Amino acid sequence: MNIMTSQLGMQNTSSLRNNMALALVGRSVSLRGQANDIIHGKVTSVQFEFGAPRILVGNGAYDLDQVITSVPIYFNS
Repeated sequence: MNIMTSQLGMQNTSSLRNNMALALVGRSVSLRGQANDIIHGKVTSVQFEFGAPRILVGNGAYDLDQVITSVPIYFNS
């Protein structure tokens, strides 16, 4: 594997994580908090710290690795 192939692989992984984070906006998630507690809430937006996506749920920003489940939010009319 040369440097170019390695850089392309890193870019693809980064792009995939960005797309995954953006796809969570508006969805309900359960995630593992810092103290191993379970947090439930709606993903309201994505922020990027040093190029890495973090989802915003409530007043906190979380890494994608902390997400346990994700479901769409349905509204009854």
